[in-house]
Amino acid sequence: MLVGVRSFAVFRGLSGGGRAIQSVRVLRMGRGWRTLVKRLFEADVWIRIARQPRQHMSTREDILNAAVCVFAEHGFRAGTIRDICERAEANVAAVNYHFHDKASLYAQVLQHAYRNAGDAAPMPSLDDAPDQPEAQLAAWITWYVRRLLHSSGTAVGRLISREMSEPTAALDDLARGAVQPVFLELGRIVDAVSGGALDPRALKLKCIGIVGQCLVFHTGRAMLERLDPPHFGEEDADEIASRIARDTIASINASTMDAGA
Repeated sequence: MLVGVRSFAVFRGLSGGGRAIQSVRVLRMGRGWRTLVKRLFEADVWIRIARQPRQHMSTREDILNAAVCVFAEHGFRAGTIRDICERAEANVAAVNYHFHDKASLYAQVLQHAYRNAGDAAPMPSLDDAPDQPEAQLAAWITWYVRRLLHSSGTAVGRLISREMSEPTAALDDLARGAVQPVFLELGRIVDAVSGGALDPRALKLKCIGIVGQCLVFHTGRAMLERLDPPHFGEEDADEIASRIARDTIASINASTMDAGA
């Protein structure tokens, strides 16, 4: 039986005072109404709602994008949740809800950055044209060079570079979950180009050599730009990739001939 009505206010627990942002009307129904209200106000969902800015409900994507910038600039250890929240117009409760803690956030930020490092073009695969491995190798190298040059100088590129030079525990997950499939696909293509003539050690060294030739235009950008011209940027990706692919295929063919001699 309805015996009364009470009105309760949810207050913002932020600096600037306790301004009510939402009124919750609770029906007083018998003796259990105090317990009901207490549980409602203790629930995380109420806390999160109360702390959300009125004009901007922070999203997981907002936090990820802000964290990319903060961690790229300061690194994992010096980057703070406070800085990320300010940039994302979010609050600590939203970060805790979506990511639980700083380490988990950072691990997902790395994955997010790696996925967004390129121009969204899919990675070429040997399965796209299994009878044309050389063409697929050229396509893979072009995709990879474009990806690197597209992210060079951006927060995404700086974050990945920083993680390479200052590795954290999150690098293990990035390697297994994101980088390893890319490297394995390159290995499949190179193996097909060689006709299976390269042993596992030679095959891996050949793949590392390809990646290294591409990476220098990203990791060595600052130094390359300080050398005498010509200089190379994103607009030169196809020319760079074409030269790397041509030299790589010639090298593989030479290695195959040596192995058969």
